[in-house]
Amino acid sequence: MIEKKHLMYAYLPQPLTTIINICRFEKGPQDLPYSVWMLGAFLATYTLGRTLVALFTMPAGMAALAGVIDSALLAAIVAAVLWARHLYPRITQTLIACLAVGSVVSLLTIVGYSVVSLSPHPLLLLGVGHALTGPLILWNLALNAHILREALSTRITVGFAVAFVYLVILWLITERMVH
Repeated sequence: MIEKKHLMYAYLPQPLTTIINICRFEKGPQDLPYSVWMLGAFLATYTLGRTLVALFTMPAGMAALAGVIDSALLAAIVAAVLWARHLYPRITQTLIACLAVGSVVSLLTIVGYSVVSLSPHPLLLLGVGHALTGPLILWNLALNAHILREALSTRITVGFAVAFVYLVILWLITERMVH
C-alpha cells in the first residue's frame, strides 16, 4: 500500500516529520535517528525554549537557570530510568524525542503567553496564562509518558509515572526559585 504524504510533510526533513508524528502519538523515539548532533541541537532548543517560557514569570538570570535545570533534570531522569533497565542504546533517541516534543510545547507556550501579554488588561496577573498553558502541560506529560513507554517497552502507567515524577520535581524546584 502506498502511503500518501500530507502536504505539510512534503518539504520537511524526515526527522521533523517523525517528531510531528510523535506529537500525534503515531511514532516513538525508536523511529528517530541516533544522532549526537540532533541531541545537541534539541538540547539547546529545549533549554532556550524553557528559558523563554520562564522569562514570563521570573527575572532573566533566574529564567536562564530554570531553563538549564529543566534540561538537566529531564536528561538525568530519562538517562537514569533507561540506565536502570539496561537500555543504554535507547538513551540518545529517547532524549531527542523528549527534548523535541518539549521544544514544540515550549514554542506553543511562548506564543500563548505572548498573545495574552499583548492584551490591554493584565491577564497574566489574573492567571489566564497559566490556564492557557494547562492543556499544554497535560499534553507534554502525555507525550513524555508515550515516549518513555515506547523506550522502556512497558505499560503506559510506567511511562506516565516517570513523566509525572519529572514534572513534580521540576515544579518543586522552580516554585522555590520563584518564592
